[in-house]
Amino acid sequence: MSSLLYTVLTIAALLLLVVGLITSIRLVKQQKGEQDHGVSPTVKANPRTLNPVFLSYIFVFTIVVMIIWFFRLYYKYPF
Repeated sequence: MSSLLYTVLTIAALLLLVVGLITSIRLVKQQKGEQDHGVSPTVKANPRTLNPVFLSYIFVFTIVVMIIWFFRLYYKYPF
């Protein structure tokens, strides 16, 4: 594997970690003194699509498919 590929994947992983950290810090500051007051009507209407775990599964699946597609094109391997 070329060093360029390692560099790109490392930068993508670091970018993902930084974005996750910043998002987590913002949520902690926002919810510091907040108490739960029930479920919002938007979440009640769409319980699956607004679930962060479900969205994470979709995101990771998309990334894996993109990586497989990249290897297929880069190495011309017939999948």
